[in-house]
Amino acid sequence: MQKSKSAVIFIGCLWAAAPVIAEDAVTIEPVIVSATRTSSAVANTATGITIISRDQIDASGAASIADILRGYGGVQVSDFFGDGSRATVSLRGFGGNAQNNTLIMVDGRRLNNSDQGAPDLNTILLQDVERIEIVQGSAATLYGDQAVGGVVNIITRSPARRRGSVRSAAGTDEYRSVIVDVEDRLANGLGMRMSAAARHADNYRYQNDQEFQSLGGRIDYRRDWGVAYFEYQDVREDLETPGALFLDQIAVNRRQALNPGDFIDTDTQAARAGLVVHLPRWWRFETEFTNRYSEGEGIQSVVGAPSGVLTKRHHREFTPRIVREWRNTHGTAVFAAGADVFWTDYRLVSDIGVTDDVQTTYAGYIRLVWPIASRLTVTTGHRQARVDNDLFVSNVFQGVLLPEGSEVDDGAGASELGLSFDLMPEWRLYGRVERNYRFVNADEYGSAAGAFPVPTTPVTQTGRSAELGTAWQDGSLTAQAGVYQLDLENEIEFDPIRFINTNIGETRRRGAFIDGAWSPFEALTLSAHYGYVDARIVSGPLEDLNVPFVAQHTFLVGADFGFAPAVSLHLEAVGTSERSAVGDFEEAFPGAPGYVIANANLRWRWRFLEADLRVGNLLDKEYADNAQLGVRAPLFATETVRFPAPERTLMLTVGLHYE
Repeated sequence: MQKSKSAVIFIGCLWAAAPVIAEDAVTIEPVIVSATRTSSAVANTATGITIISRDQIDASGAASIADILRGYGGVQVSDFFGDGSRATVSLRGFGGNAQNNTLIMVDGRRLNNSDQGAPDLNTILLQDVERIEIVQGSAATLYGDQAVGGVVNIITRSPARRRGSVRSAAGTDEYRSVIVDVEDRLANGLGMRMSAAARHADNYRYQNDQEFQSLGGRIDYRRDWGVAYFEYQDVREDLETPGALFLDQIAVNRRQALNPGDFIDTDTQAARAGLVVHLPRWWRFETEFTNRYSEGEGIQSVVGAPSGVLTKRHHREFTPRIVREWRNTHGTAVFAAGADVFWTDYRLVSDIGVTDDVQTTYAGYIRLVWPIASRLTVTTGHRQARVDNDLFVSNVFQGVLLPEGSEVDDGAGASELGLSFDLMPEWRLYGRVERNYRFVNADEYGSAAGAFPVPTTPVTQTGRSAELGTAWQDGSLTAQAGVYQLDLENEIEFDPIRFINTNIGETRRRGAFIDGAWSPFEALTLSAHYGYVDARIVSGPLEDLNVPFVAQHTFLVGADFGFAPAVSLHLEAVGTSERSAVGDFEEAFPGAPGYVIANANLRWRWRFLEADLRVGNLLDKEYADNAQLGVRAPLFATETVRFPAPERTLMLTVGLHYE
């Protein structure tokens, strides 16, 4: 099977590169960027993709990316403080390791880290977002490392015309924010966009104050030959972190701070330059260079003992590719070949020890979307990658574990084969298989090296994904559904009791998802989203146990109703079934109980004025969006800890815009 798949890939690439009889270009509606990793005019690939539009974002009145994503297409969200500042997103059944198995991107730029730190969704201003594309299932051939469960690609607004806005919000727990954005597109092709934000919140928990400032912008130049652009963002966040609470502490006062002196202050600068050049015979050359630097310092308590912490992440990526898009006798084909080079310097210094890693990843890939009949399209591709680590690890208990200059190198590959069949213009069926991988992170090497009594070093996680799905889209109804199986070898998980990262053996996830929206008439839209997953360990000492902190069921149902041209109401209910605590493979301790919460947003727009009144957790539910195992001093007994989620919240936003 593997040989036959490689032959298909090889023949497909030769076919794409050979001279063809091209037809005249035709105007086709643009499609999802994430399906092909380029602005392709058509991409009938064998992939389920959920779109969250700008109108849906506005209608919800949400203040964070985490609240927008919750419940869509089986997306599971764990939000420590309820403000989106420390949220983790999971696709297809990942728990404590979700941040390393779901790839989060902004316009194709990676937010994931080379360590266990979750992508910082808080750096993304909702005012800058044009839409969010959720790629269901493994996407390692296109995107590589960490795209195991799927990809969330956040597409930001590109300057289109002269317009601007200012929005101010006030809400529960001393929430205050101001966001300003302006943009313009000149006749000579020069476009500019700038946004700035500042907010303060005391947040739900005591000793959980947040100060946040962001300044960013984009300038680009568009001509017939293509486009050149430069983007920059500077973000500062000062956050007090009250710590997780034991269950008896929550019963006494769920707002209290376990570690009232803890905090983390973070500075992040990210810059990206890119170029798209149109070449003869429908070829394009595309490339980006990203430089992201983040530095954090603060105090984070470990078993009640305060520990000074300093983290530094310097991530750079260079991603050139060549793309050809052309018409054959059956439709539009897309061929892409490219390289991804990532350099990351990671350093963690605490009172306990030091981890220092210079990680370099090299990868090359090819991919072809080819209509082989009038209604049948095949997608095939392959990626080969290598990672090099230059490590140093030490701690106060065991001394130097990995001396300076220690090298850990590895390689992995990914490949895919998919078919998409149009039963009719509105109805599509698809099936796809893909191999994926996830490299070991910097601090996973570090904590594993300190394992007691025997050091264990994790190895690269690999896997296979298979899925079948269908999608329907016409003027009033959009719906899709799919089933999948994801098998992983050497899945890497964190054990919070032994405080190490380890390969837990082979795991299997079987699941299904449903997304749909229906507008029976212009003023009303009903939507429903459901995800099911059964995540189990199928080999090794933990065989037949569930993967911790994975909810079998998630759902979101919503309704949007326009009372009048200027007034609309958004209602939604979001639900998650119970989850065992992170690290609790035996399910011996209480986890995170299931919950259903309701949110509402009343929106008013008139000419250049707008206002939103959002009520979060409308029914004032007491719940927790997370649970993990911890130890309590002085006896170091194992117990469940949780970060209680906010009860009912109110937020009033008023804005002024022109265009």
